[in-house]
Amino acid sequence: MTNSIYYIANGDGTQSPYNQNTEYIQYDGFTTKITAYAQVDQGETYHLVIAIADGLAAIFDSGIFIAANSLSTGLSTSQKPKQMSLYPNPNTGVFTIDKLSKNEVENIKIIESTGREVSYRVEDNSDSQMTIKLDNPTPGIYWVKLISVNGDFYSSRFLVE
Repeated sequence: MTNSIYYIANGDGTQSPYNQNTEYIQYDGFTTKITAYAQVDQGETYHLVIAIADGLAAIFDSGIFIAANSLSTGLSTSQKPKQMSLYPNPNTGVFTIDKLSKNEVENIKIIESTGREVSYRVEDNSDSQMTIKLDNPTPGIYWVKLISVNGDFYSSRFLVE
C-alpha cells in the first residue's frame, strides 16, 4: 500500500455496529491528520484543489472529509509577513538571514514545496545575522518563516539547487 504510514484501519464492515444499520457508511480505514502549508500573498485569490482516485476495485470506497473550520491561514488579517534578506538565493541548503530588528527570534519554520516542515541547524547567530543549514536538503523551493518575540512575522522563499 502506498503511504501506509498514514493509514489507520477501521474494520471491514462485518462486525457490529457496522452490519446492523443500513444507513451506516463504512470506510475500511482513514488517514492520520494531514497538514499542508503554502506561501500566499495577502489580497490574492487562491484555490484549493483536492483529488482522489478510486480505481481497480469496485468494493473499495473513497471519500474526503474536512473538519469544520480546519482551513486557516494561521494569521489574523492584520498580520502581513515582512520580507527578510536571505542570501545566497539560490543556495545549497546553507543560507544567511539578515535580522530586520533587534527582537529576539521566537520561532523559525522551514517548509518545502510539498508542505513538509524540514529540519535545520542554526550554524551562527549574531545580533544582525543568522546562518542556517538544512539537514539533508533536496533541490526545490522552500519557505522560511520567522516570528520574533514581539510577534513580527517574516517570510521569504528560496531555492535549493
